Amino acid sequence: MLPSGKLDVTYRLVAGVTWSDGKALTSDDVKFTWQFVMKEPTVFSRDGYDRIESIDLPDATTAVVHFDSTYAAFLTLFEHVLPRHVLDGVPDVAKTDYARRPIGTGPFRITEFAAGDHLTMERNPAFRRPGVPLLDGIVFRFIPSRATALLQLKAGEVDAMQGLLESDATEIEKSGDVRLAIGSSSRVFRLEFNLAKPGNPADARVPHPILGDIAMRHALALATPK
Repeated sequence: MLPSGKLDVTYRLVAGVTWSDGKALTSDDVKFTWQFVMKEPTVFSRDGYDRIESIDLPDATTAVVHFDSTYAAFLTLFEHVLPRHVLDGVPDVAKTDYARRPIGTGPFRITEFAAGDHLTMERNPAFRRPGVPLLDGIVFRFIPSRATALLQLKAGEVDAMQGLLESDATEIEKSGDVRLAIGSSSRVFRLEFNLAKPGNPADARVPHPILGDIAMRHALALATPK
């Protein structure tokens, strides 16, 4: 945090990491990701990236990102870095093979993508940790219905699923064949209260009969697990 109110964040990459095609991952890929997001007209969101003024690259594994102000979610911005050596200068990424079989730096690499059905991945031989992963491959099935996916999980037709509701936990824990795992996240979540009276949202001077009470909002904040 700078006296001016701006924010500088230094990202340090793990040395020796390569993309699944064998090319080295560098800080230049980090900068390219920001540049790509800001200029590509079809990106889903520029949230956070539009707060960046510039990026300096002291060396191949260091990127110093200069934000125009404080930004609490900076850890989530570069979770998915793009490869400059593949995408730089490409006029329409959506029409390239990368759009359906992107490369990455994780333990698996994509071998097949069937839209609306499944995604098949195999062990990435270029992964930075020797002997990892322990699996030869993994198949992600796209099941539109959460209820259907839950039934398939209980029946052993799928090995794991995510996106469960808290209300599913009790039912899952009753099954001796399914283990419930709870993990942490670096993402920032927030709950915004509707302070306007229902039926008259345009007039903020008319408070919500319940949420308009600051004591109620305070109580909800205290009762929310953090």
